[in-house]
Amino acid sequence: MTTLCFFSATGGELTLVSQAISRMRADGLDVTLFGRTKEQLIDPELSRAFARSAARSDAVVLSLHGGTGSCPAWSDLVEAWQDRRDSGLSLPWIHIQPTSGDDDGLLAAQKWASGLADGTWKGLIGLLGMSGPDNVEAALRVLADRVTGGNVPVPEVVRAPTEGIWHPRHGLFTSLADYQHHLNPDRPTIGITFPRSYWLEHDTAHIRALVEAVEELGANTVPFFCLRLPDSRRGNMGMAQTLETLLHDEKGNRIIDTLVDVHGMSMTAGVPANANAYPNLGVSVLHALTSYAPRAVWEATAQGMGSMDIATQAAQPELDGALITKFLATRETDEVDELTGAIVPRMIPVPGRPEAMAELALSWARLARTPANQRKVAIVFHHHPPRNDRIGCATGLDTFESVRQLLIRMADEGYDVPEQFDHADDIAQVLLSCLTCDQRWLTPEQMHDRAEAHADLETSRPWYRALPESVRECMDRNWGPHPGTLFVHDDEFSFAGHLDGNVLLTIQPPRGNFEAVTDSVIHDPVLPPPHHYLAHYRWIRDVFKADAVIHVGTHGSLEWLPGKGLGLSEECYPELALDRLVNIYPYIINNPGEGTQAKRRSAAALVDHLTPPMRQAGLYDSTAEIDRILREHAGAESQSPQRARLVAEQVWDAVVEAGLDTDLGLAPEDVDTDPVQLLDKVHHHLLELQDREISDGLHVLGQLVADQDDPAAAEVEYVAQLTRQSNGHVPSLREAVLDAWGTSLDEVSAKAGEPVTVTADLPDGLTGRGIMEAAHQQCVDLLAPVIACHHGGCFDADKARDLAVQMSLEQLGTERGDVVETLTWVITDLMPRLDATRDEIESIMTALDGGFVSPGQSGAPSRGNAHILPTGRNFFSLDPEAMPTPTGWLEGVELADQLLAGYAEAHPDQPWPRTVGVVVWGTANMRSGGADIAEILYLMGVRPIWESSGLVSGLQIIDPVELGRPRIDVSPRISGLFRDALPNLVEMVDRAVRMVAALPEADDDNMLRAHVEADVADMTARGIDVEQARRKATLRIFGCPPGGYGAGVEELIETKAWQDKADLGRAYIAASSHAYGEGVFGDVETERFTAALSRMDVTVKNEDTREYDMLSCTDFYNYYGGLIAAATTVRGEAPSSFVGDSSDPSRIATRTTTEEARLILRSRILNPSWISGLQRHGYKGAGDLSKVLDILIGWDATADVVDDGLWEKVARRYALDPAMQEWFREVNPHALHNIVDKLLDAAQRKVWEADPITVEELQDTYADIEGTIEEVSDDPHQSAAPTPTASVTADGGLDLAGLGLA
Repeated sequence: MTTLCFFSATGGELTLVSQAISRMRADGLDVTLFGRTKEQLIDPELSRAFARSAARSDAVVLSLHGGTGSCPAWSDLVEAWQDRRDSGLSLPWIHIQPTSGDDDGLLAAQKWASGLADGTWKGLIGLLGMSGPDNVEAALRVLADRVTGGNVPVPEVVRAPTEGIWHPRHGLFTSLADYQHHLNPDRPTIGITFPRSYWLEHDTAHIRALVEAVEELGANTVPFFCLRLPDSRRGNMGMAQTLETLLHDEKGNRIIDTLVDVHGMSMTAGVPANANAYPNLGVSVLHALTSYAPRAVWEATAQGMGSMDIATQAAQPELDGALITKFLATRETDEVDELTGAIVPRMIPVPGRPEAMAELALSWARLARTPANQRKVAIVFHHHPPRNDRIGCATGLDTFESVRQLLIRMADEGYDVPEQFDHADDIAQVLLSCLTCDQRWLTPEQMHDRAEAHADLETSRPWYRALPESVRECMDRNWGPHPGTLFVHDDEFSFAGHLDGNVLLTIQPPRGNFEAVTDSVIHDPVLPPPHHYLAHYRWIRDVFKADAVIHVGTHGSLEWLPGKGLGLSEECYPELALDRLVNIYPYIINNPGEGTQAKRRSAAALVDHLTPPMRQAGLYDSTAEIDRILREHAGAESQSPQRARLVAEQVWDAVVEAGLDTDLGLAPEDVDTDPVQLLDKVHHHLLELQDREISDGLHVLGQLVADQDDPAAAEVEYVAQLTRQSNGHVPSLREAVLDAWGTSLDEVSAKAGEPVTVTADLPDGLTGRGIMEAAHQQCVDLLAPVIACHHGGCFDADKARDLAVQMSLEQLGTERGDVVETLTWVITDLMPRLDATRDEIESIMTALDGGFVSPGQSGAPSRGNAHILPTGRNFFSLDPEAMPTPTGWLEGVELADQLLAGYAEAHPDQPWPRTVGVVVWGTANMRSGGADIAEILYLMGVRPIWESSGLVSGLQIIDPVELGRPRIDVSPRISGLFRDALPNLVEMVDRAVRMVAALPEADDDNMLRAHVEADVADMTARGIDVEQARRKATLRIFGCPPGGYGAGVEELIETKAWQDKADLGRAYIAASSHAYGEGVFGDVETERFTAALSRMDVTVKNEDTREYDMLSCTDFYNYYGGLIAAATTVRGEAPSSFVGDSSDPSRIATRTTTEEARLILRSRILNPSWISGLQRHGYKGAGDLSKVLDILIGWDATADVVDDGLWEKVARRYALDPAMQEWFREVNPHALHNIVDKLLDAAQRKVWEADPITVEELQDTYADIEGTIEEVSDDPHQSAAPTPTASVTADGGLDLAGLGLA
């Protein structure tokens, strides 16, 4: 009897193996096969047993998938084979089958495989590689022959089809012509592409279910299998040719309307031949998700899909431009093949999911087939918080002007949009005249009357009854029986919005009853949306009958509703809201993390858009006055101490007026005691202020610069900002200019207040600060003619270089190679990319046609990443398995070193912090290549191990001598997005913690281990099992609960439902005490989180781009200010807090949180240039200015970062300036109302110790603007302000227990 062992890493081919053995036995061969899959060998005992059996067998086949690491028994097999060899026993015939490109598998085969010399191994490789029943059987027959001493020739490979149309009822077709008679030309047609292995191995239950679901809806299907990657060994064509062959008729006409992709991984990464496959096909591509895990695991976890699934089913397909849509099937391993003993995995459709996938595919297909004049489109403006000043609150985007431009374009294409708008604010005013989400100004009856859209019980009750029972119970429990009370009058829902022909301009419904906090657990981070929320989207679907929904800008609430992170079920709220609606989502390019969330949790076709243009901050008001004085006395401080003191005396009053004495820690006596140092500090601070990049207004879809008085100058300035840093191999223009002048960026930065000698024709005695300013102007002067030439048609590379040489000679006096290279690149590469900004609206139109939006990279363009442009694409982010990248690692190491240096400088008596608290976001790490994770690892003394492919394969302990300091304990507070999108990094950090905790090192050398051992001792003394205690003691990663997002602080601030910082700290702890790691997913571990906070000597949140900063949105204070407040609450004193600045990765800086906040306030928030930039955008700009106050009060309440002088300046500039007041009243009086309300709230809470005169002026303004709003609301009511209803404790604190937050 011949005994064979067959290991399959994937398990798929074991079905064919079993069938082949059955036929061989039927032919009289006495053969037994012992089969195993990867899952069967995870247990070490079973692995060793398999190795022993394999060593004793006649032949063993190892079918690998990803090297020897894909076989859990590999080391046991090698040991068993070596033992037999050492004992003089013969080895079995060994065949090792690597996958294509598997170097590790090839090396293993070269060392251990049989038949290398006589060609048997190569022949078996061909047979098993081609697969198919005939080839697998032939391979096994060859093996059976060889082990009995035979030498039959290896038969030729039977060429099984590498691609073909396979229909579960109609069978196999190798050409479209043979299949086409099954297609009804009057029906939509859905293509379904799936891996060839499914067809070969008869593993097609999920494909069959999807085909049947689509056809049940009255559509055609073209299901086809293929090998997407060109493979010379198999002789198959690539995906581009497959699509051309199988999906186009003999006349070249495409025969499908949309394509469902059931493959995993990417077909374009590293495969240029496939790059244009989907773009050339030109239809939407919907990726249907399948999980490597069984259904029970998917159902049980809030995560939905694990690390491997996220990489193969989301991150990789996104590289191809596929939309991440519905969950389809799971991999079940519950059946044992009787003949081989192998568990043969099968893909099994999840009940109801093929139908959901089919409905979405049909929506896209119908969109493509519906004429433009019949398409109905709902355009959704976000509205958070739901105040009337913040409608259309997308980050960095003038939503109203963008939509106005889109409506014009739609009308040009034949859409029924009869009402066009002359100005962006006209759209805002139309929405304000209808029902909005702000309930403070109208009675329920008045809101009902204002609404253009309603749903009575007869309409809405069927929607409610169609929801899963668990969902109905949850919504009823939290919001009362259907229909609830939110936007309900006489049992009838009212919905915001305005009908314009076939376009609905609407406002996203509120996430909850945000106007008041009650004891109804409204702050529960997994609180379901109200009845009104889902009803609004059902009205869009069933009453308005939208063909597509456009969510305008970054970002809304839908993709953050409770539910699984990836692979949503019918009980997940984003899925319930959107259902089968096509979702098109313009999104800012520099937010890959949250954009990824929108893609994966709302099946969005993203269309990325450019950031607002950037500019130099410059100086203004009192800082400009300081600059004037210093220029008048340039170089005086270097002439003599007496001259320096005279200048310092003149500067001092302006320094005090500006408040820089507080920022720089200066006192009047410094004028006399050390005037040189005083002036030096002022110079360096002015340089930081004037040289910071700030945004200049807002972006408008399809426009590079918008609403500028001098658009040409604004464009040149923006390009100057994009060339500040090197862009890959392209040199930094500014640094090239400085080099040409005989100096450097480092020198002029270091000598901000000292004269610097340069070769340029500049005024004598210019300080480094003056030279920096001159260098920027020189860049502008160099770029202006270059950009003008580009717009004049200078696209030829040789002409572009000639012009660059000419500019260098004329302006710098010499032909500088670096300057020429950069200017040439600007003409030939950068400007065409920026010109393509116009494609943003065109890509939306393409999506509305049911077409394909090409994929593109994401990130921050001004961070030396101009290569990620153009916009107008469906962006993707980094492969999570490649993080941290080598460059991200270098950034993280520098951030860690600077953080420790900053802490040591402030704490000379305790130079090493016990624990570092790090706020970790997905977006920033996707932009920086995982710099935060790198910093965390390096603080602990651990480094990543990279494969040659760039993927991270493991971790390595850094030797103590190399590290040169103690290992620091670190506790990351991760966002919900990070948890969902990057679970492999959560597990990586958790592994690192346990590795470091296990090191036999002294407490002083390993603080993490010291803390773990102390906590284990404490817990075991309290009777906790030692293993359980050790696992708890190594928990370091905390976040919000599974399926939830947020940090618990923002809601309290906005609704004024807090009394002191301790309230905010306790709310943060309640929202953040959920632990994550290997085998731990969201367990409530309040004691462990509190223990980490008690040791948290220092906290940090890194910023990786000037396009965002800590005062850009409320999330910063919600997560980071909240962490500081929580640590302060537990410790009794505030931790040291820092901000790491890697906006220029080559010049990383670390500042205290207060220093960073003051820099931003002075360079941006109070800067008239920044304010006037927003004023160009009317209502939306005013709303963004209003948001500033939301952020400031949150930051000061949690972390005390805004001093009273800056509060006063904000009040004077934003609220009390007559011209500003007049402008606010004209464009957005609600914004002024919120600004004044927040200022008064800050003063009343003593967050700001305000001047009583200022308070009185604010109160007068508040009364005046409230009257104005009541007039424009057309219905005054008793109290305009929201009234918090949270109960308080006896000592005046907020009763968090009553809110479910204690």
